[in-house]
Amino acid sequence: MKNRIERIKSVAKMNKELELWIKETEKKGELTKVIEKANEKKIEPMGKCEICGKRDAKFVCIKCHRKVCSSCYFSILGLCKKCISKEVVEKWKQDHPNWKN
Repeated sequence: MKNRIERIKSVAKMNKELELWIKETEKKGELTKVIEKANEKKIEPMGKCEICGKRDAKFVCIKCHRKVCSSCYFSILGLCKKCISKEVVEKWKQDHPNWKN
């Protein structure tokens, strides 16, 4: 979990809205709880993806709580593509080639 928090904070430096959400969530002392809850999968995604509407939802975004499919979700971060763009994630992955370790 510590690694996921570090990854989210790292990518947030490239996305001001996400950075603000992290700061506000940390200030409330809830960032770890939010990520733990997402890891426990207490919210069972059902139905179609709330972004594309085409595929079955398999994940829940830790920020906006949308139920999304794997194509609309970045599992390394726990965020959907409405909360963080693919371009930002790709740039972050280039800057952090060893993110899986």
